Amino acid sequence: MRCKAGLVASNGCLARGKPGGMIAPSNAHTRNSQRAAQVDYTLTAHDEVEPEVAQAIEGGVMEFNFTVGPMAGAAQVFACARADDGELIGGASGRRWGDYCELLYLWVKPELRGQRLGSALLTAFEQQARQHGCSVFILDTFTFQAPEFYARHGYTVLHEMPGFPQGNTKYTMRKVLAAP
Repeated sequence: MRCKAGLVASNGCLARGKPGGMIAPSNAHTRNSQRAAQVDYTLTAHDEVEPEVAQAIEGGVMEFNFTVGPMAGAAQVFACARADDGELIGGASGRRWGDYCELLYLWVKPELRGQRLGSALLTAFEQQARQHGCSVFILDTFTFQAPEFYARHGYTVLHEMPGFPQGNTKYTMRKVLAAP
């Protein structure tokens, strides 16, 4: 779909507009009071993109967040489990910001599940974040993932969002510890 900056067309293109299809006046300003750039563009939608495209999108959001938000001090946190031969057999990754730490991923190689490796990874992840002052831990998980696992480790449900396919629910969970 080809779109002309600043125009709303019957094909659904909207650039520099406001919700509801209203065009921003020509003297509109961005949050930092600089006039937004206008450019002609091609809009496409995909089920998959190249890794560098996904990284560019994520990087653009992070750059914006660091520019306009109080994101100083935000950093990644990892915990890794490796077999004696160096093979990665499990890991946890997330990000920390102030006293908050968000667990984004916790993975254990399927044939090693049920051997408390997930618990060890979660504990190591939390300890690493606590070394940087984190005392509040948050995560999202689905019914088919591990809400009971996280509950056993002290996480409580803050929000439930039912209605996902096959009767699944998404849970936002939190664990609050005494400040380190």
